[in-house]
Amino acid sequence: MEKWQEQLGFTAEADWQHGLLLYQAYDRDADARDIKDTLDAVAKLPDCTGKIAVQGYCLGALMTFLTAVRCHVDAAVAYHGADTEKYLGEVDNLRASLLMHLGEEDEFISKPAQAQIKAALGSKPNATVYSYPGQRHAFARHNGAHYNAAAAALANGRTREFLHQQLR
Repeated sequence: MEKWQEQLGFTAEADWQHGLLLYQAYDRDADARDIKDTLDAVAKLPDCTGKIAVQGYCLGALMTFLTAVRCHVDAAVAYHGADTEKYLGEVDNLRASLLMHLGEEDEFISKPAQAQIKAALGSKPNATVYSYPGQRHAFARHNGAHYNAAAAALANGRTREFLHQQLR
């Protein structure tokens, strides 16, 4: 098996460090273009209702934000979107309804970065940011190191209601 095909865990330190290197090298702009191409293809499927939502966690949450500001989607849900603050210059392009979940004690999204995100999205009527006191990164990842059942249930319930409202 080639090195890029290996499965990385999230508990072993060596895997964690390798994953961080991959995260830093990841081409977000190329991925956003790939997501747009995928969305264009999905919109043409006969079973598509005409409404499209995206949802992501961690890097996927950043990509969800980028998709919401760069592509046509009806709704977007982002959990723990590290580095989102680096792309807030694009927030004026937000047309989709966006729901974001942030853990207040997230070790990958500093308190100043969270404040920037909340301020930028707070001026957008189609954006809602929920902040979860005492929660760390990936608090909603079942069986994860920082999983919190009550906070995850609250976030997931809010997500279900949001998607139900946006996609009906």
